[in-house]
Amino acid sequence: MDKKNWILLQKAKTGLDPGSDLGQSFRSRIRDKFRPIGAPAKTAA
Repeated sequence: MDKKNWILLQKAKTGLDPGSDLGQSFRSRIRDKFRPIGAPAKTAA
């Protein structure tokens, strides 16, 4: 990830309420995108 995208990601993360549906969806998409190859996917409880 280049520096410009990293900065945009940080700005987006700080503007989202982690408890909101949008915030949770965003975090789960980022977690899935950067999950190491072969690592098990996290499932919602």
